[in-house]
Amino acid sequence: MTWLIWRQHRTEVCVLGLLVGMFGIALLVLGTQAHDLFPGGPARCAGEPGGNEACTASFRRLDEEYGFVENLLAAFYLVPVVIGAFLGAPLLARELEDGTWQLAWTQAVPRMRWLTAKLVALAGVTVALTGTFTAVLTWFRQPFDAWEGRFQYDAFDLEGLVPVAYALFAFGVATAAGAVLRRSLPAFGVAFGAFLAARMSVALLARPAYATPLTTTEPVPVGGSKDQAGHRPVSSSGDWVIEHGYADATGRRLSSTEYYELEGAADRAGTNLNQFLHARGVQQFGVYQFTERLADTFRDVTDRVFLIVHAAADPRRYVQFAGEPDRLDAEAPAKDVVADADEFQLRRFEWVEPDVAQPNWTSSLRRPASTDEFAQLARRCVAALREAYGIVSPDELRYRAWCEPAGAEATAVQLPGLGLG
Repeated sequence: MTWLIWRQHRTEVCVLGLLVGMFGIALLVLGTQAHDLFPGGPARCAGEPGGNEACTASFRRLDEEYGFVENLLAAFYLVPVVIGAFLGAPLLARELEDGTWQLAWTQAVPRMRWLTAKLVALAGVTVALTGTFTAVLTWFRQPFDAWEGRFQYDAFDLEGLVPVAYALFAFGVATAAGAVLRRSLPAFGVAFGAFLAARMSVALLARPAYATPLTTTEPVPVGGSKDQAGHRPVSSSGDWVIEHGYADATGRRLSSTEYYELEGAADRAGTNLNQFLHARGVQQFGVYQFTERLADTFRDVTDRVFLIVHAAADPRRYVQFAGEPDRLDAEAPAKDVVADADEFQLRRFEWVEPDVAQPNWTSSLRRPASTDEFAQLARRCVAALREAYGIVSPDELRYRAWCEPAGAEATAVQLPGLGLG
């Protein structure tokens, strides 16, 4: 069977293997140059609280020299789909199309064994090729992830298990379509169309509702060039931005037509667009996920800095953080403080249980930490607030932060990046 499968599908496997290999070599060359911009490694820069001049300069060069590559790679989320569909479409369709099923299915090997062997072999090739593609691409994107985070669509779709899932989805749909349509090319098209339909539905309808987003507004800044207002979202670069735009002084969101009318009015008046909008009370708004804000803030919880994020209505429902030179410690209260705390959820999200020496649930992170590690801790803390303590929205949260230097009085620390009161 192995020899037969290879003979039947060697062309697809070799073509895809060659393309993935060429792609990998190109990214290894470019990625090595991009990584060399960070002498201490991109993860070290991501862990610097507030960043420093060297990291800022490295990120600026990364954007200038390799930003175009990142933009091109955004379209490569379709590569796993092509791999899966290219291998799945002819699996059954070719036998039916060429009539060879009459010979293949009348041999000593039972049909189910024949089908199982082909499915396992080609699914394995799909996973291997996509895994190689993903591993190289994830390594290449490490500097960009340290800068932007992995929750943006152009990172989320290209890293981790997501591309493999895309490939197997396309492989399964293409195989099934080939059995029904009995033609390889139409089966490939059906798999491609099914993926786009499913992916767009998840991206536009499901994904924004996975967690309660946070909305912030702020006035359009007075500064800026004459012909462009600040189009950056209110949130920081590590956030997954669901929506951003402009609102009038009452908070009503402006349509694109209304915004362009204001832009035209500023042009006719020969006025700086930012100043024109600012004078009319126009605000920028951003809708984003709180988890990413919290992960970003961890970089500012440095040695002797303490942070408590708690429910405004009941401060006993909280997560708190203590920064040390080589670690970041998080704590969440047990049932002796919050009687209705769902401790099953705390166990589920891998908090360490209380003991005699430590009455709270705990979780710790070694420094320097990567963006992924900060994000993992943030997800654990948000899960505690939402699932264990029943806080359904970031709007219900407040924070307190302070610094206690050895031998000195405590001073308040402002963390506006959290977007909380």
